Amino acid sequence: MAQTEDVLAEYVERLFEKASLLSLAVLGHGRLLESGCTRPDGNRLDQLQSLASELEFGLGMLHDRLTERQEPA
Repeated sequence: MAQTEDVLAEYVERLFEKASLLSLAVLGHGRLLESGCTRPDGNRLDQLQSLASELEFGLGMLHDRLTERQEPA
């Protein structure tokens, strides 16, 4: 059981890193818009979408794993 918790803890760390990257990217994108850049870079938007999708998928997997462990046998 401890090994499973270690794996989950490592996974949460990686998700936190992705969430931090996403936050920084969104903040930077917002600053570009504030500075008058009216045509956002499509590549940046794709990267934001990719990070958000990875984060959503990872959090879903983590949720499934945690609820799986709480269900009675």
